[in-house]
Amino acid sequence: MASVDSSCHMTMIEQTKPRARIVTRHQDDIAARLMSNLDLKTVLKQEKERLHRLHPTPDDIPGCFSLFDDYVSCAVIRSQIKSIYRYGERPQCSPKFEEFKFCMTLKSLHPEERREAWINRRAEWWANKRLDKSSEDVWDIREWVNHSLEQVLEAELHKTRQHLQSFPRPITEDMLKTMD
Repeated sequence: MASVDSSCHMTMIEQTKPRARIVTRHQDDIAARLMSNLDLKTVLKQEKERLHRLHPTPDDIPGCFSLFDDYVSCAVIRSQIKSIYRYGERPQCSPKFEEFKFCMTLKSLHPEERREAWINRRAEWWANKRLDKSSEDVWDIREWVNHSLEQVLEAELHKTRQHLQSFPRPITEDMLKTMD
């Protein structure tokens, strides 16, 4: 159970890190077209299946105490200073507090219902995260651009070969007359 809590802890930490995006508006449009084949229902179903396999029993989901501990560890002064030093801003602790509050609302449910509710919430969070734009979209764009670049280079190479076939031009009698 400790490893599950630590993986959930890492998930919550990943949520607070700023994401770098260095792409142009044109590249954003390309990324949107590449990601358009995924819809929320499909991704949500995939995430639910993944979380069901990852957390097979109610004991595998994090408890309220560990979620509260995650929130407090985010809100302490040491974490605040470290985040300001590393990222130039305070950490976003409100999502961790929201997770704790959600856990508290599940206390009255049967353990299996609690697990289902938690899996549904996490699946929705992961699905939205997957469908949202991220710096990882750059790699999809680069693959598309590399493919397009290869096509352009191939076309240019073909044109150059055609021009080189007639180069140097054979010397004709007319050319010799004009040189004199």
